[in-house]
Amino acid sequence: MKKKTYFYIASIIILVIVLVGYLLSAKETKKEYTEILNTLEGSECELVAECGDLISINCMAEVDGPFYYVNKNTKKIVSRCGGFCDRAGGCPNACPPVEWSCNPKESKL
Repeated sequence: MKKKTYFYIASIIILVIVLVGYLLSAKETKKEYTEILNTLEGSECELVAECGDLISINCMAEVDGPFYYVNKNTKKIVSRCGGFCDRAGGCPNACPPVEWSCNPKESKL
């Protein structure tokens, strides 16, 4: 009985350590781009991928929010896509932009 209890406790401790490490690494990635995320129109934005000088950011595009391609050095929006473009005026830029040359497997964060 005691060995089983120790096994469960050790398993829970390992799980908590792994989970905390994962959450801390996710926050570190976002810290680098916090300034960019705070300037974008849309709620619940998350970094999706990185390709060269560009990052892609999804602000709930699946429910008509914007999807951005942003130059991480200049912090300027290069292109805007998603349901957001269905509004008057639309989105005149190409999506993804010409500068986005990575295939999906190469561009993950």
